[in-house]
Amino acid sequence: MEFKPADIIITTDKKSLLSAAILSVLNFFQSDEVRYQHAMLVVNDKLCIEALNKITFNYIETRIKDFKRYKVIRHSGLTDEQRLCIVDRAKSLRGLDYGYVRLGLQLFDQIFSTNWFTKRIKDPNYQICSSLVAWCYDVETGVRFNGINWSAVEPDDIDDESLSSTTDFETILEWEKE
Repeated sequence: MEFKPADIIITTDKKSLLSAAILSVLNFFQSDEVRYQHAMLVVNDKLCIEALNKITFNYIETRIKDFKRYKVIRHSGLTDEQRLCIVDRAKSLRGLDYGYVRLGLQLFDQIFSTNWFTKRIKDPNYQICSSLVAWCYDVETGVRFNGINWSAVEPDDIDDESLSSTTDFETILEWEKE
């Protein structure tokens, strides 16, 4: 498979208790099924950047092995220059700590059916996986997943956008281990 810069990989971890907890909470509060709980941005055909304990580069091939399910999404309307700008924006945050505060605020957003809590943190230095992807897309191209502010985006919003905006997004690959 050939990845392009700024492709998005959304995933479900096969062994993480945190991942299972995130999916359980999201599925409890949302009306549609939530299938993904992590997002990564493709840097090139071998590397991705993602928010784990820190925002870091990882080899795609190595990371894919950790997942029960993943989906590769491509915005078909981006120029090569836009793709590189999105990736450069993500690289500018490399090394920052994971935004645990933002993750907690997303829980409050779910409980109260709002994006009010996460919208309060406008500083891009507090990123979780999906806000990292959403911030880069929003700042560089104006793309807003599910029409919401980048600070409130969850992997499920990226998935929903890819399903509803098939003229802008295409699914390159969707895979699930049995």
